[in-house]
Amino acid sequence: MAAYSDLHTENFRDVLRDVACRRCGRLGQFELFMKGPNTGIKCSGASCNELHAIDGVQWIRKAENLNKRQKPPETPGETWVRCGDHCYGCGLTRHELKQLGIGCHQHHTKPYADYEHDVVLIPLCADCHEHITAVQRAHKRMRGILIEKEAVA
Repeated sequence: MAAYSDLHTENFRDVLRDVACRRCGRLGQFELFMKGPNTGIKCSGASCNELHAIDGVQWIRKAENLNKRQKPPETPGETWVRCGDHCYGCGLTRHELKQLGIGCHQHHTKPYADYEHDVVLIPLCADCHEHITAVQRAHKRMRGILIEKEAVA
């Protein structure tokens, strides 16, 4: 199965030039279609005009959205090593978490939506990450309530 992680609305013709339609077998006969906010691919061959999920890629990114979310400055593994190879929430080591089947995540100490990667990244296990993110969201809502109250006063 080919990987199409770089497939987007500007390059789809070049990337899919040698891909055959599953139904009619024509090579590279694809065009874009819109369904709500999403963009998909369909065969433009006159005989089938079939909608496609190309090797598991059902929707493709719009070219203008390619750089909206930048990669963090370090990988999760690098964050774990830098921070002593243990979860900052529960204290379990990466080795212990692997034995328990619990994932090792990288957490933004301030919400990514507000600060992107301009924050400290810390290691958290999947369980602690879920809980701490929920607390951050609750505190963000409470902060909004405080700001509204201050505006009224």
